[in-house]
Amino acid sequence: MNFCIDKNCVVCDKKITVTVYQNRKYRGGHYFGKIKTEKNKMFEYWECPKCYYGDWYKKK
Repeated sequence: MNFCIDKNCVVCDKKITVTVYQNRKYRGGHYFGKIKTEKNKMFEYWECPKCYYGDWYKKK
């Protein structure tokens, strides 16, 4: 059974909907793992396709 989860892009804060399939593959975003913050909180690092493939880091 497939299901969808809503996440936010860490770069642009755009809402992205990620579809997770039965075989644990996903589509709709790029996942980089869990990040630990200074206050020992954990969050998941997700990027939308536009930020992942774009050149946002070159723009100032």
